[in-house]
Amino acid sequence: MANNKTPKHNVDTSVALLRKRSLVVNKLNKCEEFVSLLTIEDFSVVELLSRQDKIKTIYSDHDNVVEALSEILPLEEFVKLQEDIDTFEDKYHLVARKLMQAISTQQTSNPDQKDKLSEQSEAKKLGIKLPEFHITKFDGDKLKWLAFKSVYIAVIHTRTDINDVVKFTFLLDSVKGKAAEIIGAINLTSEGYQSAWNNLMRVYDKPKAIAQANIVGIFNLPQCKNGSAEELRSLLNTLTSHLVSLTALDLKTDKLSELILINFVINCLNNNLETEWNKTVEIDEI
Repeated sequence: MANNKTPKHNVDTSVALLRKRSLVVNKLNKCEEFVSLLTIEDFSVVELLSRQDKIKTIYSDHDNVVEALSEILPLEEFVKLQEDIDTFEDKYHLVARKLMQAISTQQTSNPDQKDKLSEQSEAKKLGIKLPEFHITKFDGDKLKWLAFKSVYIAVIHTRTDINDVVKFTFLLDSVKGKAAEIIGAINLTSEGYQSAWNNLMRVYDKPKAIAQANIVGIFNLPQCKNGSAEELRSLLNTLTSHLVSLTALDLKTDKLSELILINFVINCLNNNLETEWNKTVEIDEI
């Protein structure tokens, strides 16, 4: 008798794809909230165009997921999903149209901004990079929290020329992975921004956990097996990163801890590098 059951690997893949689609849909919902609360004077044309690019990416991601699902979902299940797909399409076109209208209105009412945008486009053609703020997206890695927090607070959180709804859109754009999941379900409002930021602080701003993660990192420094410049650079950068994080927690090194650290580093070197290192220090030097 023929086995009509869907293969297990297809089931696992479809579950993962449906979960991914849910995240993509949630991103579009955030964009819909954004345009519904949109106050034109709060945003520059450049910022609105950036938001427009984002929803295009969301649409493309959704398209790719749906295409993958169409290949592995049983026909009846895909037909059931079609209504949700149509709803997504309608919502996307609504958001895209509102953004386009906002961009057009802003360009008409603020010709200076339009000129600035033209200057940026021209600079791009000429290969000139204009100064801009860039925040590396935080993915929930404890080792990256302090650097992310300090930059985000300086660049966005403490600004007084933008409201909390705008700050929330920046925050959503600045996180991914587990960090994005923590704030993904919060409504795009001023109160929501405070809740989102407080949630991130509650989960990640834990000095003890951060210190322990950095200590573990020092215990597991990359090895210089071949003695190449790339390996040495990786070792130096990794150690420096951990030490900077510990210093930011006011955990400074003393002579004893420096000696311990040096021995950790020496243990990462191959025999040739260790020999070269020993040539640089006095025999009786600690």
